[in-house]
Amino acid sequence: MRPSTQKIVLILFLFAALHLAEACIDCGCGHVLPFFDYQALILDTPETEITSDFKLNIKADSVSYLAVTEQRPHFHLSSSAWACSCNFNGESGPKYAIDKLNIYADRAFNDTLPAGASLNTLFWALNGDAVTLLQKDAANHNFWAFGDSEESISAIELLTHEKPTELNVPFTFRVEIVKSNGTTLTAETGEIVFK
Repeated sequence: MRPSTQKIVLILFLFAALHLAEACIDCGCGHVLPFFDYQALILDTPETEITSDFKLNIKADSVSYLAVTEQRPHFHLSSSAWACSCNFNGESGPKYAIDKLNIYADRAFNDTLPAGASLNTLFWALNGDAVTLLQKDAANHNFWAFGDSEESISAIELLTHEKPTELNVPFTFRVEIVKSNGTTLTAETGEIVFK
């Protein structure tokens, strides 16, 4: 092979490598806001008449996305045609972690848990396939965190197998969350009746 042909082949090889590297690195994605914050809570109870387990979902409401990342300069030789996925808003999770989460009822749940007492010892936090008793150290294992996905922010799922001493009377539950920035958010369920 002549030296000029070798140079042309080398230039074509380098151009192809640069093209492939750009296609793999730069997806042409837009601006992403990596964190989210929420200003309110919504409590969702699949059932209002409880015959077995009581499920309580805590959803983030009034969500905003925060902390704009720096834009990279865009230099395109070609479009991205290789398996490329863009980041999405809120992918890094909540801007402020949950420091405290407490559940209260407006009535005495039993003899040891009067109205206004924390019911955390009765509830389990569900996180995928993992389940843990809702206690102080659950915060360290991300059980008190809202999840994130491209579609929406997932709820914190709580569950209890316990029933109150007094059945067939309406209970109202209140959830209180304290975020790491000191903000306290509360929400209440509608009337829940245990059968």
